[in-house]
Amino acid sequence: MLGSFKKAIFRALCLCCVLIGGGLMAEPNPEELVDLGMLSYDKQDFSKARKYFERACGLNNGRGCNNLGVLYRDGQGVEKNLTKAAQFYSKACELKDGGGCGNLGVLYQKGEVVEKNLTKAAQFYSKACELKDGGGCGNLGVLYQKGEVVEKNLTKAAYLYSKACELKESFGCGALAVLYINGQGVEKDLTKADQYISKACKLGDQEARETLKEK
Repeated sequence: MLGSFKKAIFRALCLCCVLIGGGLMAEPNPEELVDLGMLSYDKQDFSKARKYFERACGLNNGRGCNNLGVLYRDGQGVEKNLTKAAQFYSKACELKDGGGCGNLGVLYQKGEVVEKNLTKAAQFYSKACELKDGGGCGNLGVLYQKGEVVEKNLTKAAYLYSKACELKESFGCGALAVLYINGQGVEKDLTKADQYISKACKLGDQEARETLKEK
């Protein structure tokens, strides 16, 4: 995931104003490079975004490395290369970027480029969640809900979905709503279920939108 485009666009525009208005030739710092890359990404200029992310990653910015990995995963501005994506995710995770840890976990769960290993997937999801990556929390919650690699624990799954939802991960909100509907890991509460479905919908969960339409 590439993060919040609105915030990135605002910061990138402010940076441009400072450089142009002040007549300065200052070199952007790593975070500013990532923001400029995200601005280019939003404009579908993936080649330019890649250059910014490469510079940021070269300066040991974890977010830049993760975003570069996403470009290689999706083949945007570069030839699709999951091996390189994994390398950049790994570097991002080492630099304590939650998104990089979470994306690396996905590769291990699916067995893409790396040998399928749910234990490693769970470890990377756990690290991602600790680093406040909502996707990592949500994916770890799924493993606890299904009892895959970890002992099935619906209470823990509910906690992880709640944390994912707090971190604005729409899937976490929707998954938590289902647990409230069925009374799994939490006391059955249709009012709370509705609230979480609504939040998931606002965060862009299409399945949650369809659920609201059916009401």
